[in-house]
This record gives sequence, C-alpha cells and structure tokens, in this order.
Amino acid sequence: MVSVCVLSYNHERYLRQCLDGIFMQEVSFPIEVRVHDDASTDRSQEIIKEYQERYPDILKPLLQSENQYSKGGGILNKFLLPLCEGKYIALCEGDDYWTDPLKLQKQVDFLEKHEDYGFVGSNVFVESNGKRQAEPSKLFGVSEGDFELVGDVFESAKYGPVTRTVSLVYRRDLVRPYNKYSGGDLLLQSILAKLSKYAYYRGYSCVYRAGVGISNSFLQEERALKYNEIIIKQRKTQKMLFPKDCNWPEDELEDHGDYLRLIYAIRKVKWKKALICKKTLRSVTYRNKSYSKYLFGPISCFFLSIVLKMKHHE
Repeated sequence: MVSVCVLSYNHERYLRQCLDGIFMQEVSFPIEVRVHDDASTDRSQEIIKEYQERYPDILKPLLQSENQYSKGGGILNKFLLPLCEGKYIALCEGDDYWTDPLKLQKQVDFLEKHEDYGFVGSNVFVESNGKRQAEPSKLFGVSEGDFELVGDVFESAKYGPVTRTVSLVYRRDLVRPYNKYSGGDLLLQSILAKLSKYAYYRGYSCVYRAGVGISNSFLQEERALKYNEIIIKQRKTQKMLFPKDCNWPEDELEDHGDYLRLIYAIRKVKWKKALICKKTLRSVTYRNKSYSKYLFGPISCFFLSIVLKMKHHE
C-alpha cells in the first residue's frame, strides 16, 4: 500500500531514530521501506544492514558505492521511485523522524476516502540544536475530523512547498508521468498541487531537523550557492511545465545567485565585493531589496552586516 522512501547520506547520528519512527507505525496494510544510502563515509550503511536483518521482508536498501548526488542529484526519481511498488509514496529524510505511530494509517485512510486529494501532510515540529518548536500549517480550509481540507494550493505551492517533506504522503500514479521532472520538494509539490487537492493532518506527526541538510547550511557560502542552483533549475522546469502559471522573469532567476553573493560579502564586511555584486543585479526586484538598496559604501556595509547578524538572512 505504501512505499516509504528514505534518503541517507552520513546520517549515522540520526538514522536509527528515523528508522525507528517508520517501523513503529501501526498500520492495517503492508508497507515497504526503500532506503537509498549515497555512499556514506560514516556507519550509515552498517546501521541500514542491521535494520534489514531485523525487517528482511520490509526494508529494501540500495547502498551506493559511489556518491550519486555529486553526479547530478535526482536520487528519488532516478533510483528509488522506479523500484517502489506502493500505491502511495511517503518520504522521510534520514535526518528527520516520525513521532506519531498512527501517522501513515490516518493519512492513507484519508486518501482512500478522498480520491480527488492527491497529497497530504501534517503539522510538524522543527528541531534545532536539540530543541523542538511547533510549526503549524498556515493553510486553512474545511475541517473534517483530524484533517484540514485545504483544496487547491497551487498558488502557494509554486513558490515553495506547502508541507515539510517528512510529513508528505502522495499518490504514486499521479506523479508517474512527471517522474523525470519531480526531483526536489518545490517541483514535486507544485506538480501535485497542479494535478490535485491538498489536505493535512492537524496533529504533530513528525520532526524536521533544521540545520543539517544542504538547504539549511546557509552559513557556508559555497553550499548556499549550490542549493540556489538546484532551486533555479527547479524554477526553470516549473516554467517549462506550467508556462502560464510560472512565468518567472529570467533576470530575477539569474539575479538570485548574485544577491546571495552580495549577502555573504556584507556578512563578511567586504564592501568592495558587495558593491560589485550589487552592480551585477539586473532586475528591479533585487535592486530594491534592502541589502542592495541601502548599500553605498564601507559604513553602510558595516551597519547592514549587523542587521544580517540579527536577522540571520533575508
């Protein structure tokens, strides 16, 4: 009924908690757990083999000897989805984990009863430095039992995911024609939102661990720029798939990387480099953003760096 997809890379510290959260699920239907480890250099693969011995009929690992992400990403749609047999796909990164033993049962029960709904999420906790903070959904619709039926969420989803990946369950067949385009949270959820309706379980069923994955390593300029390239690629694919709805201006797409470089130059109070980055901005949107609009010289760069430390990032 459900294929649970787990992406692992150097998640030795977190992987047991992730897998325990999956195997504690109380369900009335069969599941399979597809774990892809991308040639981890820690003990992640040993832990996966240990769990495979405990759950030989359920856990089906794919252990890489060479890192595939460095060759171009697309791990989920390239390696895992073609192997999945479930009617539904549930996602859980190796550094995140589920906390509600009825998460899958409730979400699948909902989807079985509502054929026009293609994907469901839930409220989540965000964990940073060992501390949890509730992150309730900001979307509202019609309440039905434990669920909030939001409906059409494409206008939100095209700008960013409407739910954390760790909470997501969706219909596999719905996305199958778009599998080669569906890599990444932004693309996957915008495709789902274009084709179907969205609802979420109002309970807190899982934990998203912040500051671990590439998308949260914004203090490292190189990784932030790498993540930016991934997002820009997804936005261009959105534009190709949904040209009327996602007609992103090309100059704004290209400017985002230069704006990130400007942010890091300000953070390090390198005002000459920051001014060079400012001059490369082509779009009015990015020229008018606060960190470029109010950057004039070394003094303004210093004060903007203080603001950045207080706000973390814009």
